[in-house]
Order: sequence, then structure tokens, then C-alpha cells
Amino acid sequence: MAHKPLVKIADQLIHQSLVSINKPGAPQWQLITRSNSQLLSVHYQLSTFKSTWTFLNSIAQQAAKARHHPTIITTYNKIDLEITTHDVGNHITELDLDLAKSIHEEYIKQANK
Repeated sequence: MAHKPLVKIADQLIHQSLVSINKPGAPQWQLITRSNSQLLSVHYQLSTFKSTWTFLNSIAQQAAKARHHPTIITTYNKIDLEITTHDVGNHITELDLDLAKSIHEEYIKQANK
């Protein structure tokens, strides 16, 4: 898979992309800005422990394929994710937005089962 150049994206373009990624009635990815860094953050909740781990395994596969790995915190059926690109000073790149989109699409599939 060819990788896109790692270039920090302007806040306005990030917000436009998040409007496209986020679906009504589903958890919403947010842009979090801290001092000199940014990250994308979302909180998911699934119905069971088993469905949570099915979803986490899907995230792991997507992250491995993209060679880009989110921070994952999970407790029973709750998942908190954070995505940023360390190679551009912890800012948002297309790699982050692409991963957020694919994770969100998988969440919607899992939640609708």
C-alpha cells in the first residue's frame, strides 16, 4: 500500500472531514487540541464484552494494514481511542482521518448487528 506524505492538516479541513466521518446517532470523533499538539478522540460503547473484543480485533487489523496505531483504552464494553501522527509533531494527517473513518465504519457495522 502506498503511503500518503505525512503533512499536518489545517483545522478547518479536519473539521470538514469529521463532518463527513461522523454519522448521526453514533459516537462522534472530536478534534482535541493541547498546547502544541492535536489528536482525534472518540468513545465507543458496545453491547457486550465479546462484541467489544471483536471490534478491537478489527481495529488492530486496520491499524496494522495502515501501519498507524491508535492509543486504545478499554474497560469491559467501553473503548476510548486517540489517533495522532507523531512524525509531524503530534498533529493530524490524512493517515489519522483515514484510520478514523475506517474504524467508524466498522463500528457502525458492529453496532447494527
